[in-house]
Amino acid sequence: MPAPDSVQPVLSDDDLALIVEALDSHEYWQLSDPTWRHSGAVILPSDDPMRWADRPDPTGDERQAIAEIERCRSLAERLRAGRS
Repeated sequence: MPAPDSVQPVLSDDDLALIVEALDSHEYWQLSDPTWRHSGAVILPSDDPMRWADRPDPTGDERQAIAEIERCRSLAERLRAGRS
């Protein structure tokens, strides 16, 4: 049974693919710092620790952005899993 605050809209696979693509774009253009971007992807400390080795530890704002990016990625994975 779904949680009381959840919704279950009827979406086609094409709808889900579009939403996943939009989440990826949101992660890249709105949430990430430009220095985190590489070849069309956002590289977080957990993605490639070596790329972050020479950088200072993330600031509070950066940690918040990282958490939001991880939230987008988690939602995208759940949506991909829901596709038929």
